[in-house]
Amino acid sequence: MDAHGRHRWRWWRRPRREGRPGEGGGFGLSAKPVGAYVIKDGKPRWEPAIDMNRRLATFGMIAVAALFAATRFTRLKRETEPELC
Repeated sequence: MDAHGRHRWRWWRRPRREGRPGEGGGFGLSAKPVGAYVIKDGKPRWEPAIDMNRRLATFGMIAVAALFAATRFTRLKRETEPELC
């Protein structure tokens, strides 16, 4: 009780656990933030969220796939070319 004789209650929300039955988006989908509105001097503007780790990982996978395809293509081309000697 406080000084006035009334009870003061504090309500705390329990953190949600993932994977509880009957909740969620259906097929196990998840979402990441794509940005936020920033209000400065009373003017809103959109600031996109950039995940540099994801971008670098994607670029790395594309680079590895391109190198693999290029070496495979040159090897196939070399095997099918007729010899001129």
